[in-house]
Amino acid sequence: MISVLKKRTMGILLTLLILAISACSTDSEPLNSDNATTARYRLTFKSNWNALDFPTHFPVNRHFSDLIGVVHREGAHIWEVGQTASTGIENVAELGVNTELEGEINSGTGMAGEGELVSGGGIPVDQDSVVLTFNITVDYPCISLISMVAPSPDWFVGVENLSLRKDGDWIERMAVDLPVYDAGTDDGATFVAPNSDSNPPGTIALLSSDAADTDFQNGVHRNEPTLHIASFVFERIDN
Repeated sequence: MISVLKKRTMGILLTLLILAISACSTDSEPLNSDNATTARYRLTFKSNWNALDFPTHFPVNRHFSDLIGVVHREGAHIWEVGQTASTGIENVAELGVNTELEGEINSGTGMAGEGELVSGGGIPVDQDSVVLTFNITVDYPCISLISMVAPSPDWFVGVENLSLRKDGDWIERMAVDLPVYDAGTDDGATFVAPNSDSNPPGTIALLSSDAADTDFQNGVHRNEPTLHIASFVFERIDN
């Protein structure tokens, strides 16, 4: 009988020891932690620009130029509100031409860090969205992007220094409404105004115009502040 009791006692003690070890192991690894140093994202660029919501001088050939940008470390910029546009940003905002900006990104001009170039298609006249994918790393967790609002004097949409990490983890999904920015390089007041170079150039700012020229005030619809011309949706996908 004593032998049986000893065996049972030893069995109970062994079980408790295993449970204790298991509990210690679980406590050392936070639940739902994500230690991935890289991530891949799908970006959906969607146009909300239409003649019904934005009727003032709405251009018949409305479109957005090819996207261009870069993933980079925090604090880096390829464009920034309140700063003068680089030649590359000016060319995108006025002409929808990415060559100069791509060169600036590849050379690190004006950047606090060098990451992967991000580029993709624009939204043509007969479409409302476009999709691209890109890779990002913990060393370069932010993204900056730009696309010309076309036609326009020097107006564009985009994001700058946007982080895709939060609380140490990759963000699974993020939707970003896009206001319209004025690059400060052309004084044209309507979408199809003739070229009128700003002399001296101004600085990048949210687009505000007279009600007779466009529907925009502080980058959004002057009467419906929640109405934006376009949006980005970032979704994390499998590598």
